[in-house]
Amino acid sequence: MRREKRIRRTVLGLLSGSLWGGLAWLIGHRAMGPPVTYGVWASPVIGALVALAFGNWPRFSLAWRVGLALASLYFGAALFGLAVGAADALRVLSGPHAMRAPFAVVAQDVYGTLWGLTLLGWFVPLWPLAYLNHAVIARLTEE
Repeated sequence: MRREKRIRRTVLGLLSGSLWGGLAWLIGHRAMGPPVTYGVWASPVIGALVALAFGNWPRFSLAWRVGLALASLYFGAALFGLAVGAADALRVLSGPHAMRAPFAVVAQDVYGTLWGLTLLGWFVPLWPLAYLNHAVIARLTEE
C-alpha cells in the first residue's frame, strides 16, 4: 500500500473509530459502567487498526466482504474490550475485593463485550454498519 493511501486510511480509521466509540458508549455505558469510557478513548486507535488490518477489503468478492465486515466488527469489539479491561485492571480498588487478577479482569471485559455483541443481538444492526464503514473508507482511499 502506498504511503499516502496508508496515511489516508489511518486518518479515516481514526475518524471512523471516534464515531464507533460514541456508538459504543451509547450501547455499553449502562452495562459496563464507567470503565466503558476507557474503551471510548481508545476507539480512534482501534478504528485505525481495523482500517489498516482490513485494508485489502475491496479486493474480495461480495460474499467475502460481508464475512470480513463481521470479522472486523468482532476484531474491533475484542480490542474495545481489551482497552476497557486493561484500564479496569489498572484501577486501584479498596476494601475486601481489592485483590484482583489482572488477566482475569481483562478477559472478563473482552468476553463480556463479545458476549453482549453476540447474545444481545447487537451484531445484527452493527454488521451492515461495519460493511458500510469499510465501503466508505475503501471509496475514499481508492485511486
